[in-house]
Amino acid sequence: MALDTTQIKRYFNSTINTVAIDSPTGSERTVINQIAADIAVPLKLEMYIWDCATALTHADIKLSKGGTFRHLERNPATNFKPKGHPVEDLLRHIMAECKSSSAPALFVIKDLYPFFNVPSPNPSLIRLAIDTWFDVKRSPNKVIILHDSLETPSSFQDLVADMVNPLPSEAETKVVLKQRIEELVTTAKSQGVDFKVELNDTDRSRIVRALLGMTQEAMDDTIQLCAVQQGRLSSQSADIISKIKKEKLAIRGVEFADDPDVEVQGMPFLHKWIQTVTPLLEEKAQKEWNLGFPRGMLTIGVGGTGKSLAAKCLAHTWSLPIIVLDFSSMMSSRLGESEQKLKESLRAAESIAPCILWADEFDKAFNGSTGSESDGGTSARMFGYFLRWTIESKAPVFIAATANRPWGFKGELLRRFQTIYVDLP
Repeated sequence: MALDTTQIKRYFNSTINTVAIDSPTGSERTVINQIAADIAVPLKLEMYIWDCATALTHADIKLSKGGTFRHLERNPATNFKPKGHPVEDLLRHIMAECKSSSAPALFVIKDLYPFFNVPSPNPSLIRLAIDTWFDVKRSPNKVIILHDSLETPSSFQDLVADMVNPLPSEAETKVVLKQRIEELVTTAKSQGVDFKVELNDTDRSRIVRALLGMTQEAMDDTIQLCAVQQGRLSSQSADIISKIKKEKLAIRGVEFADDPDVEVQGMPFLHKWIQTVTPLLEEKAQKEWNLGFPRGMLTIGVGGTGKSLAAKCLAHTWSLPIIVLDFSSMMSSRLGESEQKLKESLRAAESIAPCILWADEFDKAFNGSTGSESDGGTSARMFGYFLRWTIESKAPVFIAATANRPWGFKGELLRRFQTIYVDLP
């Protein structure tokens, strides 16, 4: 939740003066305030903020009597004279500041990367940006670029350091939930309303898991919406929050599986295994036992035995969103497009983790076809990338795979899963 401003200072002290931060747009103002408090004030830098709507503004930082950050006000930058293209005006202004003898400045730039993350970016803007980053590197000025899930252009390699502003961890989410509950109770009391919080430890853990993968701002809004909808916080709150979260993510094009209609029956081994691994959803348990987040299960059996229902019920039990990984829809005749779709799906799962990634009919994707050249090697490349992702990804993503045919799976793939065979009744 808290931006690692210490790392930014390390970059600046190493004369790596341009840093790009991948941060959710919803956290933008919080990040800018933290940059002002932790970097601009202690390093005594004049702070400027640019966006494509208001152009360049000067950040007038207000401090308390004790010298700590209170807030900032944005006023027009008097020495900035826009003449043409907004990005060109900004870059030329920064270059001019690098050559002047004015006080060292920190430029926080928003809305920049959309101009470069296009199929055919303007080559003159690319060259101007490269020259600007060179000038910044050899000056006392600093630049921080804020973007949301975009990529630093390859042309800027070694000139721009990349960072990620992570979403709140489990421990930070617990603090957010505790503070928000206290605020709700206090506000309700001041209005003469009896706001009840009927949550035990299990309910709180389920709510925390449902909130993970959101920004702090989204968490606050979601808890507030749940409280208004229920008139209280209870054991049903985790399900309501999960539903709100799914609705938010569906707008981004993420496909979710439907909720289970009934509880899964006739799988005692599965129920026992779920009870065994459920504690590992908690970061505290992972550290205590030196074990990681559960990686996945492969449920094998003939059609109609409840394999898909088991995956959905698992998501409901754990209060985690379940994302559909549809390999058949990823296959494309265009070279490289299938692999790109797989990468985008896995990246989406990581961005909203913790979650469950449901790979239905897993055998049709990776069972026996990985060595075939009938598709130009696409299946083999997808298999290789998926396998590498299961090894290297640190995101808390649980893979719930189902298959009808047990034969043909490669050993290196099976070792990634807890394999469960579902027989006929």
